[in-house]
Amino acid sequence: MHLDEYFQLTKGKKNKPCTITLKDGSTEEGTYLGETPGLEELGMVIRATGKSREKYENVGVSDPNPDFTSGDTLEIKENTISVRISAIESIEFAD
Repeated sequence: MHLDEYFQLTKGKKNKPCTITLKDGSTEEGTYLGETPGLEELGMVIRATGKSREKYENVGVSDPNPDFTSGDTLEIKENTISVRISAIESIEFAD
């Protein structure tokens, strides 16, 4: 998805439930929280719900700025995930 289209779709939708369809045909459900700050490629951040929550509830995510000096740190953070905007085909918000 192009960034201008993404920002047009998400404007004013913070904390709204949504379904994201990816270019590979898979879907993710969640509550829209915002975007990833300062990473190489912008991502849409959601708190996973429904089947997505079940899929990720036991999966740790890497901290991009770990304090652990001899390796990376993995944590489970309230089922919050980031989806690359470039991988998104469409976004539907619940009204």
